[in-house]
Amino acid sequence: MISELAASMGARLTQQPAGALACVHATPLDAALGDAAIRMLECLRSPIDAAVLGPAIKREITYRVLCGPRGETLFAMLGGNGQAAQIHAVLRRMHARYAEPLNVARVAAEVGMSVSAPHQHFKAATSTSPVQYLKAVRLHKARMLILHDGVGAAVAADRVGYESASQFSREFKRFFGRSPIEDSRRVRGMSGLESTEDEPVIDLGNQH
Repeated sequence: MISELAASMGARLTQQPAGALACVHATPLDAALGDAAIRMLECLRSPIDAAVLGPAIKREITYRVLCGPRGETLFAMLGGNGQAAQIHAVLRRMHARYAEPLNVARVAAEVGMSVSAPHQHFKAATSTSPVQYLKAVRLHKARMLILHDGVGAAVAADRVGYESASQFSREFKRFFGRSPIEDSRRVRGMSGLESTEDEPVIDLGNQH
């Protein structure tokens, strides 16, 4: 999809010099991208809407991201930048198989990198280490299981790859600023599902 959009946009895909791309980080949504994201969430309520409308909205979101401040990061994956493509492959693997133990040497071999390369290039691209990035992915996945699927913290911990429920609870609170049960009550209260005390919002933008 990125390749097709790049051709439609007339983007020139060039080799990026090492270190030229800024690391991946959160950026504010503009009005157009925010509107597309809301429409995507709304269409997910219906399997038919998701099947019919979802692909077009996903394409629009991708287009608007390519037009945004981090678009060059996506374009670099198509422009012959082997390092960017390899890191993308590592990220995709981590998001798809987050519950599995992380073996950096094995992952490096899978994407054609040397054993030492992932640590250096991964941090340059994400500003964190592979282990810390995977931890963040697992915690976010577990939070979604607790909030949206209604599973308990211990079950969520097991599903995302934690062997210790107590370790999961400690790392969850350190990352989100609240324990799993406190976080669940707060979100449910914000949704009007149950009463909750007024609490400050935690800015997660710079946490890894």
